[in-house]
Amino acid sequence: MDADDLDAALGANYRLERRAGSGAMGEVWVALDRRTDERVAAKLLRSEHTQDPALVARFVQERSILVGLRHPALVAVRDLVVEGDRIAIVMDHVDGGSLRDLLTESGPLTPADAVAAAVAVLQGLAAAHDADVLHRDVKPDNVLLSEPWREGRRHAAAAAGGVRLSDFGIARIVAERTTSHTGVLGTPEYLCPELIETEQCGPRGDVYAVGIMLYELLAGRTPFAGSGSAWAIAQRHVQRRPPRIPVDDDLWAVIERMLAKDPAARPTAADAAGDLESLRPRLLDAPALAVQGAPSDYETAAGPQTVVRPLARDSDSDDDDAAEEGLPEVAPVERIDLGDAESATMVRPLQRPAEEEPARRRRQPEEPQRSRVDKRLVALVAGGVALVAVATVGVLVLGGDDAPEGQQPGQPQTIVAGAGTASQVDTGLPTGLQVTRRATYDPESGVVDLTLTYTAETAPLQGPLLEVLPAAGGGEDACADVGAWTGADAVPNPASINDMQVDCGWEVQVEEISPDAPVEVTASIRLDGLAESEDPTALQTWLNTAAQRTTEAVTDPTFDSDAFAVQRVQGVEVVVAPDRVLTGSPLDITLFPVWPDEPGDEPLLVSPPSRGFSLDENAASTLTAIAGEEPRVRFSSNCGSALVPERDGLVVNAIQQSDSPTCTVGVDVGNFRFLESNPVTVTGRGS
Repeated sequence: MDADDLDAALGANYRLERRAGSGAMGEVWVALDRRTDERVAAKLLRSEHTQDPALVARFVQERSILVGLRHPALVAVRDLVVEGDRIAIVMDHVDGGSLRDLLTESGPLTPADAVAAAVAVLQGLAAAHDADVLHRDVKPDNVLLSEPWREGRRHAAAAAGGVRLSDFGIARIVAERTTSHTGVLGTPEYLCPELIETEQCGPRGDVYAVGIMLYELLAGRTPFAGSGSAWAIAQRHVQRRPPRIPVDDDLWAVIERMLAKDPAARPTAADAAGDLESLRPRLLDAPALAVQGAPSDYETAAGPQTVVRPLARDSDSDDDDAAEEGLPEVAPVERIDLGDAESATMVRPLQRPAEEEPARRRRQPEEPQRSRVDKRLVALVAGGVALVAVATVGVLVLGGDDAPEGQQPGQPQTIVAGAGTASQVDTGLPTGLQVTRRATYDPESGVVDLTLTYTAETAPLQGPLLEVLPAAGGGEDACADVGAWTGADAVPNPASINDMQVDCGWEVQVEEISPDAPVEVTASIRLDGLAESEDPTALQTWLNTAAQRTTEAVTDPTFDSDAFAVQRVQGVEVVVAPDRVLTGSPLDITLFPVWPDEPGDEPLLVSPPSRGFSLDENAASTLTAIAGEEPRVRFSSNCGSALVPERDGLVVNAIQQSDSPTCTVGVDVGNFRFLESNPVTVTGRGS
């Protein structure tokens, strides 16, 4: 979509010019301030958010606070425009990229650069905390650069206002008397332990996130990243110590204080900035580290053993935890009900998915399970939760506010924009795919217009995609009467071809979903059951059921199929074989997709001694589905000059002998980042 496809005027003072990007909350546009002829950035919230009157009211109430928040290290919010069905946050236009871009392009920063960036962010946060504003989503993606950093002046640029923290438009205001954040708003690898344990997050939760970010800037990976789901990552935040990295001892001591499990043991943002600033002179000549590998195991944190408990509690809970930093105790919050426990999501009790026998085609119990665990190191980095939850947008965005009239506290909130309208958002999949569903029901015709919006997180993605469309109020096998599709071709799921027998399934052919260009597809569906129902939430119930049935199908481990890869690939296995290689030779590297049941047999990608890639048709299709037409694949090494990737990053050569038992090859594949191979030994000829 460009400015010609919608009303380019934004309020009375701005004109939209071009879209700069998109994310879970909405689209970012470059706009012109007609009063000053300045370029500004305008974040237009997605329509499913703008239809929520409570959310609109919150933004209006917080306008003066957000607009009044000023600091050289913050991206200033200039205005808030509420116009018809639009909400736009108008901000400074910052076009030098982000720290995430810098990490992707250049790898870990030098200690001086990393510390300078962290100091700037902490100073900005200190100003925000003084205004009782939390950020709640500090990460390299939200730290922008006023200009591209140039070698030799990076830390100077950071100190001079070149690093600016953005996205305070979705910050939650710290109330005068209570602090209550129900559910998880943020990124799993950056969540503070107290949010996971007690649902409370104060200013020192932001300090914790900066500590994680500083670790990532130095090491090229976050301290608790690795294989496993969001539950596993959360467990490490609460129970494990961050793995030590080879940096200055005093610098490490500051990082450890910022990452303390007890928020009271962490410094304030201002104190942390001062501690780091005092170290900068001694760090000026320190080189950047190579990307650090994940440890084989994590050390248990000192103190009593802690168990990750659900991110929800009953309103009559006797838990008397007080908010951190001397704030008054908080009232207990209502339990958020997001459905069955197995539909794991970011806003739900963090527990292992329950094992349930799916009611679809299964392998025979006697069929032996294939396993290569003893032969290969499975390196899984989940870009999201393995099992995607069905949650309404209201639950994802809003916290513990009072429930609307007629709705019991703790129930999933239905988003209504007039009679017969409902919305639902899936949590992002490991591949980076996120699906938003919006249904509009016309009672006169009995037809529902279902709009599916597919968004990619970091890498281009491709279909086909599976959508399960059951009847409203029918049995397990009753299917909706689906008519015309627009925006993409769709056919009933060809089970005889893809070996996935899914009742009411549709195969939606989406050619490409890029991070800055979501794809929107609409289907016209006759749902006779809605006309017969007197339940005002029947449409929302149907929409949630369709989403949950889709999730169950794409995560069902009993399907032995490589269909719907963009929804079903859970990770990537990296194998170097043989694991002993002579100097002067390229490594034989093979990537295998990991499906819900186990790693696949067919290679996803091969980097052979001939220095080319050998892919069969199915593997090429799977790779394209999760990483785009020009696959975003990049090899790296944690072994210095022993293993060196070629300039194009697609072949790794053994250059010199190394006896290190921890040499591994790192790989980024689309949204799967920081993957690691099995250990590799480089030997000299004749040794």
